[in-house]
Amino acid sequence: MKEYEKYKNLTLEILKNSKEKKPKYYKIGKWIKQNIKYDKSYLQTKMTIDEILNIKKGVCVHFTKLYNALLMSIGIPALHVVSHYYEENKHISTGHAFTLAKIKNKWIPLDATNGNFYGIIPCTNVSIGITKHIGGNQSPLLNIDLMKDINLIPVD
Repeated sequence: MKEYEKYKNLTLEILKNSKEKKPKYYKIGKWIKQNIKYDKSYLQTKMTIDEILNIKKGVCVHFTKLYNALLMSIGIPALHVVSHYYEENKHISTGHAFTLAKIKNKWIPLDATNGNFYGIIPCTNVSIGITKHIGGNQSPLLNIDLMKDINLIPVD
């Protein structure tokens, strides 16, 4: 989590300025939702965390990348999840990225793109790929039992 230390001051400022009596992960996610604009024109654009913060635009992968960096800057483990689902009635396949954060020894799904901070997976998943950003690259993360290790109910 050392690579994310440079975002710690921003994260602490977000937490300090929030007047809500909510968990840290909620306050950080809400700040992202309020300050980063969803813009489909960035769909195929790779950006660094600094670029996301400067441009203040992106899609789910950028929201997730930023969310994970801010969480990890204060010691909350976070994973980048890419889900893939099929909408049968529309005959289309769609993808979405969101965060898994380790809160109270459980991995809970959080979605800064859609403002979902209550531990509900944001789509009906056909398959889920979990990766961990390491120096801007993604590497597969193994040994997570989706039924046992991921909490699907709200966490205080």
